[in-house]
Amino acid sequence: MLDRRRFLGAVVAVPLVAVAGSASAQAATAFRAIGVDTSPLLQYGGGGSAAALQRVLPGQMRKVFADLLTPADARAPTLVARIRYMSLTSYAGGYTVDAIGPNDTIEGDGIVMSGGREIASTHVLTTLSPSYSGAYYTEGIDAIRVDSLAYQFAYWLRREMNL
Repeated sequence: MLDRRRFLGAVVAVPLVAVAGSASAQAATAFRAIGVDTSPLLQYGGGGSAAALQRVLPGQMRKVFADLLTPADARAPTLVARIRYMSLTSYAGGYTVDAIGPNDTIEGDGIVMSGGREIASTHVLTTLSPSYSGAYYTEGIDAIRVDSLAYQFAYWLRREMNL
């Protein structure tokens, strides 16, 4: 039987556990490593996009989060960028008011992992005009567009994480 003292102890303990969990997620202001997971993108047939992102996103993440990387700290969590969707539109020029419209798009989550479990997650959906990266006839323009999207994702992830 639950007496009054145990009941009050349980009621007080539940919010404390919730606060402690969110505090540990917010306290993650340094990361031991950065990872990139494009498996959700692969599941939806984005093999070429996934391969391109695997090449450039880790570098862009390291650049944007450079001041927060502490590889020697084994206790620091790992930041994983899990990309769900990426699209390079065939439209290469002009202007649109529509947020998605004919724009290059990337969507995913920044996941803070510690001890093999997720302790925080931040969702990012961002777009860029294809002409941001240069003219459509520029040699290697698609690789430049992927690199620009990777940087855009990393930049907005850090901003959305309030770091």
